[in-house]
Amino acid sequence: MKVFNRPIKIGGHARTINEVDMQVLGYDGDGKVLLCTGTTVPTADSSGFAKGCLFIKTDAADGTKGLYENQGTTSESDFNLVGAIAGAEISLAEGNILVGNSSGVGVALDIGNTNAGIAIGNGTTATIAALSGDVTMTNAGVVSIGSDKVAATELGVTAGTVKASKALVAGAADNGTAVLDFSSMTLASDARVLRGSSLDFEAVTGWMAFTGNTTTGFRYATYFQPETDGDAKILGHGMFPFIKSGGASDRLQALSSVMTVEGTLSSRGGDATAGAHNIWAKFGADLSSATIASGARIAPIWSDIQINNGDVSGEEVFGMLISAGGSGIRSLFRWEGTANATYLLETQNDTGNGFMAAQGDYEGCNNNQQTANLTVKIGSKVYGIPLMATA
Repeated sequence: MKVFNRPIKIGGHARTINEVDMQVLGYDGDGKVLLCTGTTVPTADSSGFAKGCLFIKTDAADGTKGLYENQGTTSESDFNLVGAIAGAEISLAEGNILVGNSSGVGVALDIGNTNAGIAIGNGTTATIAALSGDVTMTNAGVVSIGSDKVAATELGVTAGTVKASKALVAGAADNGTAVLDFSSMTLASDARVLRGSSLDFEAVTGWMAFTGNTTTGFRYATYFQPETDGDAKILGHGMFPFIKSGGASDRLQALSSVMTVEGTLSSRGGDATAGAHNIWAKFGADLSSATIASGARIAPIWSDIQINNGDVSGEEVFGMLISAGGSGIRSLFRWEGTANATYLLETQNDTGNGFMAAQGDYEGCNNNQQTANLTVKIGSKVYGIPLMATA
């Protein structure tokens, strides 16, 4: 045999197999293609290629692989890149992942044996850790924030405040709970549960506005129950509108408006507590357990005027102002109940604090001077209190 000491040039056999053009460079003893080249990888399930047949993709891009191997059969080809590893070819324990090590070699990282574990970088490589501390996560991906774990500083607000730019959105409350619950709080002497200062309000409804509808039962729109088991001075509901220096307004009012616009105010039906009462000032005590000390004073309504350092003789100043419009009213005052009142009116001193003149300042009670009566109804009987002209 003569030896040729130079390369052999193989021209190849131009063929089209399953509509794919190629150059066949070699066959096996059964006439199956062993080596071929072309620009299109033979389609799957083609016949005529030997098991392990190599195909060279001649137009493969720079830096990409171009050698394919028939991993199928002679009747149903399946060409895959040589060097590409299928998932099924990797031997890896359940729950492990491959991570490159410092030598650039893939090593197994066990993530499955850490319940609710996640892969996290530590600055050098990857490690497995479970969320803990303020935030936890289950192996179903459910994340929870622990109780009392979010500080005001983490919300970008100061303690005890809610910023308008970080709105608090509340949904419906369950039975027995509140949308906002401030239970079991201990407040400092200068603290508030809710506080607003330096507010410039433009809405007619002011700082707070609640609207809603209810169809049955007794309902309080607002309910406050301050208590003490010590000697605290409980002042209840405080409202202090005032005109600042330099301001001018024709009214300062704490308005309580009760009205029926379209519906029906039903009959009381014998219920003494029913009716439309804008203000129901009520004091209650059970003297079987409560004590009202001698010298204590009870007045469900205290009308107090404090005008100091000036004369108001030209102004209209009243201890109580009663007005009515539309239909007339039945009586200016009404007394009812089982308890008796000792006096209709009681003053601090004998002169009536200025509104009761001495007896000698009045004309005698006769037909000329008695021109009218102050009509009162006591029980079912009407009486007239004579009105006498001043001297």
